[in-house]
Amino acid sequence: MGGWIGFGIAKYAPERVNAPLVAGTHPYVDRSWDAFRHVDEAHPEAFLSALESVLEQRIAPELRPLALTNDLRALAAAAQKRLPALSTNRGMIPETIF
Repeated sequence: MGGWIGFGIAKYAPERVNAPLVAGTHPYVDRSWDAFRHVDEAHPEAFLSALESVLEQRIAPELRPLALTNDLRALAAAAQKRLPALSTNRGMIPETIF
């Protein structure tokens, strides 16, 4: 279960949460998704360019076809701004997570 869903369950159905465990988190906003915000399946080179900017290095020519096997439409959807609903009420979820 991802953090987005886990925090939502904790907020809207706390009776279903016995002991939340937070792992693999950090105290800063992850901006790496920003590079993918305008990527879609129609522009695979834009995806590669965004990926290289996040990695801060060029992708080897032999790995470029492998990188393009990603679901570019799903990556673009994941990179969109999150809805503020879970992050605004009663301070239960810190704004910086989203």
